[in-house]
Order: sequence, then C-alpha cells, then structure tokens
Amino acid sequence: MKKTLLLFGFGLLIILIVVITCTSNTKTKEAEQVVIIYMNYTLGTLPDAGVDHDKAREFLTPDMATKFTDQMFVPKSYCIQDGPNDVRISSSEYNEEMNWTEVIVEGEYDDKWDQMWRFQVVPVEGDNWVINKIDCL
Repeated sequence: MKKTLLLFGFGLLIILIVVITCTSNTKTKEAEQVVIIYMNYTLGTLPDAGVDHDKAREFLTPDMATKFTDQMFVPKSYCIQDGPNDVRISSSEYNEEMNWTEVIVEGEYDDKWDQMWRFQVVPVEGDNWVINKIDCL
C-alpha cells in the first residue's frame, strides 16, 4: 500500500513538472513571437520585413507606445544607426515571480552574430503579450 501511494505521489509530481514546463515554454514562445513581429515592423533591413510603425506600436505597452511618436524611436530604442542584416532569438526565460519574459536577441552585422538587445515582454488581458522594455546589450 505504501509503495502504491509512493508511486502515485511520484506520478503526480512528474505530471505537475510537465505542466509547469509546458506552461513556461508556451509563455516564452509567445513572447518570442511578439519580439520577432515587432522587429519585422520596425527594422526594414530584415529579410521579409514589412515596416509598419503603427502596427509596431500595437506590440508596446501604453507607456512605450507614447514614446513612439516618430520613426526616430526605432534607432533610439535599438541603440543603432544601421539595422542588422538579420536577427534571431538567443534565449528567453519566463520569470514567474515578476510575470514577464526576458528575450535576448542577436543581430547579424557583416556575417557576425552578437547579442544586441534584451526585451522585457509582459502579459496583458486576453493572453496577449506586449513589450515593456528594450535594453541594448
């Protein structure tokens, strides 16, 4: 009986770990998608970019969006003059305590990849995510 209860408890623990891991992975993937879409709407140097500053604003928190009053927000927010040839996600991590996802993005310049930006992406109503902060690395 004790062995059965122990195995049952162990099984529940495994299920709980899987559920938590899947939830965290879903949150990081959703945050990563927001960052990539935002970058495609703001950086015309990227392959298949569809620059649209009004659409880009929709992926920012209201505080960030109010700073985005002209296109000069883009190079200022990315700390760049020339856009990268391409970008890719380097890493992402969901912070359960703070309820945000940190997404690190690499940029390609002259065939060399470097970590360039840290995005803080936060959830809003309706299971959507928006960018709360952009830091240059």
